[in-house]
Amino acid sequence: MASSVQNEKQFCDQVQQYIADNGKLSIFIVGNLGSGKSTLVNSLLGWNAAAPGYSLEAVTTDVDNFDGLVRMLRPIGNVSVTIWDSPGLQDPDSRGSILRNIEDKCKDVDLVVYCVQQDKIRCRRSSVYK
Repeated sequence: MASSVQNEKQFCDQVQQYIADNGKLSIFIVGNLGSGKSTLVNSLLGWNAAAPGYSLEAVTTDVDNFDGLVRMLRPIGNVSVTIWDSPGLQDPDSRGSILRNIEDKCKDVDLVVYCVQQDKIRCRRSSVYK
């Protein structure tokens, strides 16, 4: 059985090889309305690329992408990324158009991050969309 150190090294080696082969990572951020998607985008990039919302109204109304560098754990270092921010999936006014927009714009995504509000204890089946 591999140790956690061996697993971490193997993971880092695989990420380094993927970046060497592809030159860039494409990360798609998805989640429900108000789950912190835009805040996560800004944290990853280290600058205010996406406008976070602090009310019940949706701020992100379209799928937007931002290019930048993300500092990864050593030994990987800085990685060129495209990060995709998306509207909240629970926005009843535009759920269908959001999913179509995601499908149209995000053809080559390497990693999908599903954001969940910190105060949510469980992810319900109704929260996951196909």
